Amino acid sequence: LVSSGCVVSGASIIRSLLFTVVRIDRGSVIEDSVLLPEVRVGRDVRIRRAVVDKFCVIPDGSTIGFNRAEDEARFHVTPQGTTLITPEMLGQSIYGYLLPEDRVPTQATLKAMIEGGERHHFRCSFRREDGEVVHLHWTGRWSANERTLFAMAHDVTPLVGSESFYRSLFTFNPDPVFSFDLAGRFTSVNQAGCALADYSEEELLGEHLSVLLHNEDPSKLADYISTAITGGSLRDDGLLRTRSGQLIDVGLTHLPIIIDEKVVGGFGIAKDFSERKRTLRALREAL
Repeated sequence: LVSSGCVVSGASIIRSLLFTVVRIDRGSVIEDSVLLPEVRVGRDVRIRRAVVDKFCVIPDGSTIGFNRAEDEARFHVTPQGTTLITPEMLGQSIYGYLLPEDRVPTQATLKAMIEGGERHHFRCSFRREDGEVVHLHWTGRWSANERTLFAMAHDVTPLVGSESFYRSLFTFNPDPVFSFDLAGRFTSVNQAGCALADYSEEELLGEHLSVLLHNEDPSKLADYISTAITGGSLRDDGLLRTRSGQLIDVGLTHLPIIIDEKVVGGFGIAKDFSERKRTLRALREAL
């Protein structure tokens, strides 16, 4: 399976998965392997039963997965015989791909994750070989038992181009405003939303909308998300669940985020209706 943006020039791909923007040069053979985004494989390379991490550059003529003893000397080989390869094992560093202004903050964040053992959310930007900049939002946690940093990245590049335009809307809007990706995960939450729900934005980034938007019928929340990401808009009443579990009556408006005629996520605006509902109940009781 070959994802979008890959370039395979005169190479053979056998029962393997290539994530986005992988490049494989002439004469190479990739078999029963997984190559994560932005991997570059040189000429006449043979890889079998391997997982190659993001941003790895495999030199010309490399052979991986055919001699266990040699692989164990350079890489990590699982008991099942799968070879795991990271840039560091190849003498490469992902920091070299980071934009200069992101290197120190990213190193500080990773250090804090390792020392504290807590989950962190952070953003950083990488420059690809073709010169384009990719903006990633990461969610990661350090495992002390396995001495491994586990992290998952979401490509938020389509959102960054319009981020400055919408930032003022987020910052100054008195109502909760948030954005979400195509999977229904928060990509931003303004201060009003954080204050009402009693969460920080860092705690919510990468989490599913269901963390805050309460609904007895899960299909209704799915409708909210699918309507926005298919280009529609929706207004409805709903319930916002705070950190303490309190349910607050809100009016919800969901809109698509469309960039270059492509839906890349959705916006949500929540208006606190709790005071209005209390007033209406009081009027009904008085009558």
